[in-house]
Amino acid sequence: MNKIGLLLCTALTFGANSLTVKAQTPPPSGAIDPTVSTSASALSSPDTLAQRDINLGRRTRFNYSYIGVGFNLGLGDNQDTTVGDTGFVINGKIAFNQNLSLRPAIVFADDTAFLFPVTYDFTLRGSDPFEPVPFIPYVGGGLILTTENNNNLGFLLSGGLDYLFSKQFVAHAGLNIGFLEQGTEVGLSFNLGYRF
Repeated sequence: MNKIGLLLCTALTFGANSLTVKAQTPPPSGAIDPTVSTSASALSSPDTLAQRDINLGRRTRFNYSYIGVGFNLGLGDNQDTTVGDTGFVINGKIAFNQNLSLRPAIVFADDTAFLFPVTYDFTLRGSDPFEPVPFIPYVGGGLILTTENNNNLGFLLSGGLDYLFSKQFVAHAGLNIGFLEQGTEVGLSFNLGYRF
């Protein structure tokens, strides 16, 4: 009977010691828990993470160029102007980067005006960072050259708004103010552009 009791006590003591050792032994520092999977397939599983497709090229949505056509509405009483007269417009945008562009235009009225503004394009942020705002306002300045009065050259202020309503097309509205020798010319242009 004493032998059986001694055997039971020894077995219980050995089992308790092994449990204590297992419970008190922490994993080594920097060790990976083998019960957690770190494989790429496990991490990319739709059950593991809530994901949303992210197009890495989406930032270039704002870094676009286009060519467009439209009309110019002159503001002012002086009819002997180009930008300040009603006429036909060919315009464009050449993007240097996300925020800096050259926006050349030709206004065909009684005379012809060539516009060369360099603009700063503002990037608006919406409530959803994955859905860029389709409106892109800009402001800038440059040169205006007209065929009236022996090729008059002057300073140009320009501002406006692009609206990206599809992947290929842009609606544009702009205000151009030309400071020329014979006076100040103001015109509003409305255009439809094709992105490239």
